[in-house]
Amino acid sequence: MQPKLMPEILHSITLFCFWISSLAWAQEQPTDKPVSKSSNFQKEKMRLELGKAKAELEKAQAESEKAKAEAQKAKLEVQKLKAFLETSPEKVESSASDRGVHTHDGLFLRMTAGPGFGNYNATGQIQSPIVNQFLEDPSANRTRFGGSISLGGCITEQLVLHGDAWADLAMTKKQNSLYQEMATSVVGGGFTYYWMPNNFFISGSVGLAMRVFSVHTGDDWWGDKRVERDMGTGVGIALLVGKEWWTSDNWALGAAVGGYFSYTEGDNLILRDGGAKAIFSASYN
Repeated sequence: MQPKLMPEILHSITLFCFWISSLAWAQEQPTDKPVSKSSNFQKEKMRLELGKAKAELEKAQAESEKAKAEAQKAKLEVQKLKAFLETSPEKVESSASDRGVHTHDGLFLRMTAGPGFGNYNATGQIQSPIVNQFLEDPSANRTRFGGSISLGGCITEQLVLHGDAWADLAMTKKQNSLYQEMATSVVGGGFTYYWMPNNFFISGSVGLAMRVFSVHTGDDWWGDKRVERDMGTGVGIALLVGKEWWTSDNWALGAAVGGYFSYTEGDNLILRDGGAKAIFSASYN
């Protein structure tokens, strides 16, 4: 090799080494060159996806909080209803009563019938079917049979107002060869008061009384006989005390004891009649 080429070769090697070291150093340093458009698009897409996921997470959290609040509200309602049922059983009974089951509301209908015993006595005289004979101050202690019907409406669950019609028939009694019969009917109004829920009741009635007192010569009502009658009007009252038992939602059967009295005046007789009865009843409410 020629000696004059050595300096040039060394200079070239030195420059090559310097370029290599400069290139290595540049790769180690951060670059400030702008990223490509493709890189910017990918980053923006990732930011949008992240924002969307974050929004959905926030929405799910809000719905979870709402469901939790509704569950808490339902729990409070159940606790409130449970406390109401435990502390106010009478209100539950009242709600059942409002449906008309085993309670006194609306239309009221009662029918009664039963035997009894009583006394009537009269002031005056009635002519006998037999010529020139008179029956003076007739009286009798006799068994009876009667019944009634009441129709009205309930003012409250305990109080009922109603119209009444009842009748009573005294059995035949023979006196001075003559048979006596006395029938009374009363039309008026009254009330019934119930003690609930035991269904005990007291009932009263007052009205116009119409009475027929008859004397006749035979005990065969449909046979051949002679009859004399005295008719009168006045006032009649009745009182019942008893209890009823429900047999359906609206029907009840009952038993009671009752007293009655009537005062009537006719053309020939002033008659007072009173007694007591055992009553069986059927009521609809």
